Amino acid sequence: TTEIYTLSLHDALPIYNSIVNKTPLTARTNRVIGGRAPSEYLERLANSAGVDTDTIRKHVSTHLADADLMARDDFEEFFAARAHALLDQIASAMGKTIDDFDLVDAALADAGETDDTDDI
Repeated sequence: TTEIYTLSLHDALPIYNSIVNKTPLTARTNRVIGGRAPSEYLERLANSAGVDTDTIRKHVSTHLADADLMARDDFEEFFAARAHALLDQIASAMGKTIDDFDLVDAALADAGETDDTDDI
């Protein structure tokens, strides 16, 4: 697995290493991505595979990732949307409902805050 968004782009966000930002990729695909922003690597993936960007977008959607948000490099919105999509998939597989998506949104909001408790 590898990160959908790379550390060099979002090293200030603790949620970077979250499972929400991970997806299984081949070594070849990981090399094509090569630490670039999604807005750059989506087109590179299409060119490398000899397909159009719509094909790449459809493939990205099979990973429960929103290619439009990725193309805009909107990490926060991407993260929230993918977290919800993953939780929906888990709930469906379990035959259960998840009622408190506010926890995901709160975690995302908290992730951008600096923990200064050690400074006290």
